[in-house]
Amino acid sequence: MFKDRESASSISQPPAQPRAIPLRFVLIIPFLLQIAAVVGLTGYFSWRNGQKTVEAMAIRLSEEVTAHIEKHVHNYTNTPSLFLQVNQAAIETGNLDINDFDSLARYFWQQTQLSEAVPYVYFANPQGEFIGVWQQSEELTTLRLRDAETAPRRSVYQLNGVGERVERLSNDEYDPRSRPWYRAALKAGQPTWSPIYVFSQPPSLGITRVVPLYNPFNELLGMLAADITLADISQFLQQIQVSDSGQVFIIERSGEVVASSSTEPPFVITKEGESRLPALQSSNQLIQGTAEQLLKQFPGFDQIQSARQLTLMVDGQRQFVEVTPINHQMGIDWLMVVIIPEADFTEHVAANNRTTLLLCVGSLGLAALFGIATSHWLVKPIARLSEASQALALEATLSEEFREGALTQTVESPHIRELHLMAQAFNQMVQQLKYSFSNLAEANLELEQRVADRTQALEQANKELQRSIRIDDLTQVANRRRFTEYLDTVWLQHLRNHQPLSLLLCDVDFFKLYNDTYGHPAGDTCLRQIARAMEMVLKRPADLVARYGGEEFVVVLPQTNLAGGVRVAENMRAALKDMEIPHRTSSVASRVTLSIGVSCCLASTEVSMDTLIARADQALYLAKGEGRDRVVSLPLSPSSISQSVDV
Repeated sequence: MFKDRESASSISQPPAQPRAIPLRFVLIIPFLLQIAAVVGLTGYFSWRNGQKTVEAMAIRLSEEVTAHIEKHVHNYTNTPSLFLQVNQAAIETGNLDINDFDSLARYFWQQTQLSEAVPYVYFANPQGEFIGVWQQSEELTTLRLRDAETAPRRSVYQLNGVGERVERLSNDEYDPRSRPWYRAALKAGQPTWSPIYVFSQPPSLGITRVVPLYNPFNELLGMLAADITLADISQFLQQIQVSDSGQVFIIERSGEVVASSSTEPPFVITKEGESRLPALQSSNQLIQGTAEQLLKQFPGFDQIQSARQLTLMVDGQRQFVEVTPINHQMGIDWLMVVIIPEADFTEHVAANNRTTLLLCVGSLGLAALFGIATSHWLVKPIARLSEASQALALEATLSEEFREGALTQTVESPHIRELHLMAQAFNQMVQQLKYSFSNLAEANLELEQRVADRTQALEQANKELQRSIRIDDLTQVANRRRFTEYLDTVWLQHLRNHQPLSLLLCDVDFFKLYNDTYGHPAGDTCLRQIARAMEMVLKRPADLVARYGGEEFVVVLPQTNLAGGVRVAENMRAALKDMEIPHRTSSVASRVTLSIGVSCCLASTEVSMDTLIARADQALYLAKGEGRDRVVSLPLSPSSISQSVDV
């Protein structure tokens, strides 16, 4: 019957058309176009999803880094402010006489021993008199004095380990009223920061916090001031792992560098002396290029008034940049810039894209090979029937069926040997593509898992960091920062409920002599034992013991009246006494002892936390003055004694 159709078609067969399209092209080209479209779309969406993931990770990381650095800068610059506030409160309450330079010298010397964050504390009055103590290093602390006898010169004396003068080192002309910090505070008329300038010996950037003092008639009494160096901020920035090649830098509105995560000093030394380093002249290409791009985005650095997230091109590389103003205190108006190169996050994405490309090319190559083989096997037997019209009609029919086939479907094999082979080859190619796409999906899942693991690691690191900045490394009790945060919270609660709040300031008697006698390792062990003893005395979860600084501890007792606070203080002294820690150089006892100042108040808008702390500090000084190893209490008001809450 087939032969009959073939004969009939051969009779009516039209003449062969010249330059006709070969059948193998008709079969292969549509199939390859379909595969190329699917593979191309798959590769594009894979690349696009990778880009979105990178952007989301970079933005989240930059926000976390920015918040962390901003909090550190705030706390670092807030330390001298707190010191000066304490000094101002002591002067205003009459506990510190600005005309008694000997007392001021002893007081400033004690403060420089409390924290390395404030190495230089001083005072100057409108008459040009000056008194200051500078802890230049662990081996050298100097007293700087200009009074009526030494004017117009300022004498510099070396101090010993107890703050006494040893010898005069220099005697040079000096007038504090001409200094930038004095003029800045005089102009502001309120606490402020001086302009940044370069310290000497060794050269480093520094800034001065100044608090002007006025009498009730608004007449200037003098200036309290404290210096800090900005090198610690640069060291902190260098410790932060932003990304593999990310950078962080802080500049003033003028464009001059304040601190950066690079090792480049923020100043340059010229023949005329030290001068500030503009970010546009930084040797760090990433910092310099980012500063240039920011000036292209904005008319000037002073136009950036709010946090901005930008995507900039620096040296041909895409950079994620977050710019945040830092202006939490008067006199400080800086910009913090966090730079995260896109290349730091695209390594895994690029590897996935390369894998996708290789799979696509391999799939296309494999599809082409199978297509050529199939067309060869299909065209060869059909060529013998090319002269018959029935065969041409059958060929056209098969070609149309192939065009309408889908990758997700299998081709039904007709009862023709050559077409059966072609169907088998097609089905094999579909399976190969499915396998390739399955591998691609697995690669995408692996990338997503890596991103999730990295995010989890960052979150865990952030949790550990948050804990470490609130716990004292030595004693494992709360640190000064945790105490400040907790006292703020407790104060607000007691302010709402109008409840009593007690505060204990504790100082280890003659602890410096203890260190000198037994050594600093033994001193560290002693502080840990004292901290554990104090914690064991506290029975309530709301009570907090914290290391206030050096050998000083502070205890917060919520909902506790003055009698309860004194009782807790005495229990702490008793607990320490039971431990019998030897101290042969103490002039009070043969063991380690505590002097404790207790204060209490009813939280209200008429008093403040600083007043409560200052009152407890006064009580501590009275305890020391009365012979140490004792508890002295000073309430802020009678109401703080009348209300009683058991401890």
